[in-house]
Amino acid sequence: MDKMYYNAESLDRAVREFESEYGLASEELHARYIAGESIEGVPRFEQHLWASFYEDVLRLTDGAGVERTEIMERVGRALTCVA
Repeated sequence: MDKMYYNAESLDRAVREFESEYGLASEELHARYIAGESIEGVPRFEQHLWASFYEDVLRLTDGAGVERTEIMERVGRALTCVA
């Protein structure tokens, strides 16, 4: 598998593609993901990827980062549910 490297521009582009594909704003997806709400129509892995990319965009553009531990706890629960 090839490694992919992202910068602020490519992360932002990926986030906008998720928004276009699922018709949902990143801010709303992120808030619902952090709250542990169900996001119908968006696969769990893509929810995690999207939330993670969005967090990185915020961190790289204006310093509004989110606690990594909170994100990783949710990922662990999501992956447990899938397994």
